[in-house]
Amino acid sequence: EDLWIATDNGLNRLDLTTGAVERILPNLADSRALAAGSILSMVFDQQGRLWVGTLGGGIQVLVGRDRAGKPQFRRIGTAEGLPNADVAGLLNDAHGNIWASTDEGLAVINPRTFAIRALHRADGVAIASYWGGSYAATPEGELLFGGLGGLTVVRPGHVTAWSYRPPVVITDIS
Repeated sequence: EDLWIATDNGLNRLDLTTGAVERILPNLADSRALAAGSILSMVFDQQGRLWVGTLGGGIQVLVGRDRAGKPQFRRIGTAEGLPNADVAGLLNDAHGNIWASTDEGLAVINPRTFAIRALHRADGVAIASYWGGSYAATPEGELLFGGLGGLTVVRPGHVTAWSYRPPVVITDIS
């Protein structure tokens, strides 16, 4: 069994059986390595993969190790749909989705497909910027994210995709 430790310069994995510590440092040059050093949050998904929220590097998902045993990460950033690369908090919901609080709103991620849905003010997210270390889940399954100006309470079962299709109306013909 392992204990994962977030630091300002990467991750440390402590093997609780042997006491050995593995340091995982950031490496921007390697697209499969940890992209940023300052770790703000961590969570395991239902598949047992470690998700890491970073300051400036988005989300890193530990997907395995190469032949030499070096950790391999999948990077999820703004190019993939995150609202911002500063990820303050990561939480699981009851359906297995990963929720991320960022400096520009929330995102919900399907861990099987890595599809991202960003949530902003128009979706009911009134907090502009979230704080690291300010997140929790309630026993009822609500997700709490604290930030600049208050607290966002998410009830994941109530969040649905926008499905309104306005009717096509002809107002004038020339």
